Amino acid sequence: MPNHRFAKGLSILTLLLFVIGLSQCQNEKRQTEVVSVDASWSGTESCQSCHEQEFVLWCESHHYHAMHEAKQQYVSGNFNDQVYEADGVRNHFYRRGEEYWIGIEEDGATQEYKIEYTFGWEPLQQYLVKGERGRLQVLKASWDTEQKGWFHQLADQEIDAHEWLHWTESSMTWNTMCADCHSTNLEKNYFAEIDSFNTVYSEVNLGCESCHGPASLHVEYHTEGEGEEQELRLGAMSEMDEMVDACGPCHSRRSRLQVGSNYTGKYENEYWINALESGVYHPDGQILEEDYVLGSFMQSKMYHEGVKCTDCHDAHSYELKMIGNDLCGQCHEPSYNGPEHHFHTEEVACVDCHMPGKMYMGNDFRRDHSFRIPRPDQSIQYETPNACKDCHTDKENMELYLAIEEWYGTERMDIYSNGLLIASEMDPLKAQEVIAFVRNGNQPAIMRAAAMDYLLRTDFSQAPSNSDSLFLWAEEGTKSEDYLVRLSSLDAFLNMDAQSRMNVAFDRLADPTRSVRIVAARLTEDIAPSDIPESYKEAWRKANKEYKEYLYANADFREGRSLLAEHHFRTGNFSQAQYWWEKALDLDPDMVTQKFGLSLIYAQQGDLLHSKDLIIELINADPNDGDLWYRLALAYTELEERDNSIVAFNECLDLGFI
Repeated sequence: MPNHRFAKGLSILTLLLFVIGLSQCQNEKRQTEVVSVDASWSGTESCQSCHEQEFVLWCESHHYHAMHEAKQQYVSGNFNDQVYEADGVRNHFYRRGEEYWIGIEEDGATQEYKIEYTFGWEPLQQYLVKGERGRLQVLKASWDTEQKGWFHQLADQEIDAHEWLHWTESSMTWNTMCADCHSTNLEKNYFAEIDSFNTVYSEVNLGCESCHGPASLHVEYHTEGEGEEQELRLGAMSEMDEMVDACGPCHSRRSRLQVGSNYTGKYENEYWINALESGVYHPDGQILEEDYVLGSFMQSKMYHEGVKCTDCHDAHSYELKMIGNDLCGQCHEPSYNGPEHHFHTEEVACVDCHMPGKMYMGNDFRRDHSFRIPRPDQSIQYETPNACKDCHTDKENMELYLAIEEWYGTERMDIYSNGLLIASEMDPLKAQEVIAFVRNGNQPAIMRAAAMDYLLRTDFSQAPSNSDSLFLWAEEGTKSEDYLVRLSSLDAFLNMDAQSRMNVAFDRLADPTRSVRIVAARLTEDIAPSDIPESYKEAWRKANKEYKEYLYANADFREGRSLLAEHHFRTGNFSQAQYWWEKALDLDPDMVTQKFGLSLIYAQQGDLLHSKDLIIELINADPNDGDLWYRLALAYTELEERDNSIVAFNECLDLGFI
């Protein structure tokens, strides 16, 4: 799903500001050219004759079972006239000959759907049915393969039929939310003008070429002796960089930068990863929402030491190579597996202390791949989770912290989460500490970028000297070797005057990383072509083309539609801004940023009643937002509703806004 972030401040542009998501890299420079190939898609069957052992392993893997037509050999759930009722919905699972069907009774009406596809394998299996205009929808009811029963992933939530989370709405649309990572060579083919999909793929599940890339030249060379050998992606000697490019797209929370993929490019030129400070991670970078591994792994010491996915996971079955602590013992000293290290009398699993996990999708336990040291002391100060508490649920964090002090002494090593946690405080008096962390190339780039983002959201009214330095720090960051830091630093200039934005953006329009070029184009989107110096015009045209492609590549997402609206608002095309904000609300009627944007559009058009009504909706959702009360007061003043205007202004005063 997209990872865009939005912020609301005092000026219109700040209120409408979206913060571009971040891509990833190691501290070392990565090559960022996209490699084009002439090979076509040959299918997994063409690989089997030469790679029989790998084929057998793959047939037992989650990649093989990522998606199938709903046939008996693939359907795990019980469709033998079973009824499952939960959260106000009655589900009837049954068969019609060889076909699988579900009857869903909700709000007094029953609809019947044929199951078209299975989705996933273990520990749960989901099912897809046909929706409107080329969509496939994921049912809310799923099959628990371990407990052998039906369950709802969003248990105990009665979801209205028009809410974004309802199974018939866009949050559960396969084409938008899921398809990219469950089929090979998928083309989404979304047509925004008619809100329709024509999604196609070469293989319904994840075949060999989903990881290794299109292989026709390789197959022809080895089976027919024709042409030249083609070096496929992810060979036996692949390092972590290449695995980021191949595995990262589906094992990270990210959004697309372009339409489609050639399966040979660099991750950061096709995607950008969700930022750590965006609300889907804890303040120290631990997993909170579904983050899909890579964003966590990029924080780890293992990632920066060159440890790769296949050091722990088999390349074709994807299972762990060894059971228990022996897996960690491949690299770590035997003493780590004893009480002199962990101070427990019973046997302890390394992963329980260093890879705590969380349950997602109702029954899917996933471990945090940042491989961190438990820190109850940070839990006390920042309310972050720690692995000790997962087992010792009856203990307070202070008691756990004192035990660690007794075992390991009073000094705690300086670990990577320290700087990020300080940044998360958004304390203007600690800005110098934060910028020192951002500058430290020995710290993970994804954390340094997040620290810069926290710094940009800090209120410097109590520390104006640091405020004056902020843009100097940000300008320095735009030249960082780590493009994650370049991206977050460019965000500082989004609301600056045109000349200030051009000063930092022009040199980044030809940046080697596509995501940076897109942000640079974003900074110059309202600049007239005649004001672009001739020496930058070609790079500006190319970067703007990439920016537009990014916007429309995500137009089926609610966030993507909001980005289009903000683009048109900033360039003065208010009718298109209104169109896309309204289209975003079609997908999710409860989105705050879109309602605020529309309230400004309506006010600009003189439709003060609609503007006022939207502001009241927003205040009902957040009654402590002084800025909203101020805008409501202005709307009442324009409508000549004096008494209501006074009430709204008094709310502003009570909240300390004016």
